[in-house]
Order: sequence, then structure tokens, then C-alpha cells
Amino acid sequence: MKPSDLAAGTVLILLGLYTLFVVLPAQTSATGGIGLAPRDLPALATLVVIGLSALLVVQSCIAKLPGRASFWPASWHETLTMFVGFALALAATLAFQFVGFIVGGAVLIVSIMLFMGERNWLRLLFTPTVVVGGMYLFVTRLLHVTVP
Repeated sequence: MKPSDLAAGTVLILLGLYTLFVVLPAQTSATGGIGLAPRDLPALATLVVIGLSALLVVQSCIAKLPGRASFWPASWHETLTMFVGFALALAATLAFQFVGFIVGGAVLIVSIMLFMGERNWLRLLFTPTVVVGGMYLFVTRLLHVTVP
């Protein structure tokens, strides 16, 4: 196993414990009317994440480390690509406030498609139209929610 598995497992265990003992008690109630309490399902999911993360930590401690081990599993190019993708998504999400759902969603989809190498203009035109239009109709007509 890689040291990155040990680091990721440890971070997930710590975040899971924080969620279990700080976030869930502050954000949900312990008792419900009938059936499960609102805290039960998120607590169960958090316990599963903690358990699987603990298994990852144990496995990475038992396994032999490779000769050239690194805490960061990606190359610099992959890391840069990841940050550019996150920046595009964040910029488009912020654009929702200023230009609305339809334009912001279309810009988000087209920018990510261009970033990933798509150059067919029909796909660049058709995909955001179908996805954003379908989501807009779903949210406004079926769920009766207004969108900006």
C-alpha cells in the first residue's frame, strides 16, 4: 500500500469522528416522532465510513511499502488538472448567482467539456441544452421550485 492510503484513511477517520460527535449532535435531533430518529441514518453512514477507513489504515500498516513511496498519489499534471476542474466548477457555481441557472449551467457544462477536450460543436451545443433544459423542467414543473 501507499503512504497516501495511510494518510487518507487517517484523515477520513478523524473527519468521521468529528462528524459523529460534533456535527451530527449540533445539526440533528436525537429523537424523532415515529420510526428512526433523524440522527440515526447519518450516524450509521458515518460509522461505516469510519470502519472502512480503519480497515484501510490497518491494511496500509501491514502491507509492504514500495521503494519510492509518496503521500500524494498524483503527478503534478494530474494535480493541476484537478485544481483547474475544481476552479471551473466553482466559477460556474458562483456565476449561478449573477446570470441564473440556465446560463450558468450551460457555461459550466460547456467549459468542462472544452477542458476535457471535446471539440465537436454539435455535442457542445446539444449536451448543455438537453441537460440544463431537462433539469430546469424537472425542478420547475415537477418539484414546483423557482430557480434564479
